[in-house]
Amino acid sequence: REHQNLSEDIALKFRYLELRQPQLQHNLRLRSKVGHIIRSHLIDKGFIEVETPTLFRVTPEGAQEFVVPTRYPGKFYSLVQSPQQYKQLLMCGGIEKYFQVARCYRDEGFRADRQPEFTQIDIEMAFIRRDDIIGLIQGLLVDAWKQILNMELEVPFPVMTYQQAMEKYGTDKPDTRFEYQIVNITDVFKETDLNVFRN
Repeated sequence: REHQNLSEDIALKFRYLELRQPQLQHNLRLRSKVGHIIRSHLIDKGFIEVETPTLFRVTPEGAQEFVVPTRYPGKFYSLVQSPQQYKQLLMCGGIEKYFQVARCYRDEGFRADRQPEFTQIDIEMAFIRRDDIIGLIQGLLVDAWKQILNMELEVPFPVMTYQQAMEKYGTDKPDTRFEYQIVNITDVFKETDLNVFRN
């Protein structure tokens, strides 16, 4: 029986059976392989992998944090949004290049581009320039695409400024696969008698 025909409630109830499906098996193995490639690439570049704690004190960052009660009344831990303060501590402690595959938690509610728990690759380097980090990430992606998909990516990757992205696409994370770009036609209508266009 095709698992796509199952209702979500049934699929979640019998998740251990659903996980036997070839597509889900493939997804898990692919994720594992990508993780191995990332770790190998960064370690070959002189990085060390450091695991930072998940429980921390509440910090004044942008997103809401999940809190974890302790056995002491009125005392709580916070689930980290990202290991920002640990990054700074490691940098000050002389760890100039480190990374981790970090679990992050943000209590932001369910939205199209948000979820409460996710994984991010956290990379820190001391005394670098913009081109250093761009080159590192390009090399990492080229390596991953080659090993996973046997595809050769062209480098350097296209680059646009924030201003260019906002003017052409109206967002700072444009999907450049589509050619639908914003065109400024202010000059065309600046002499019109229609106020709605002129202003």
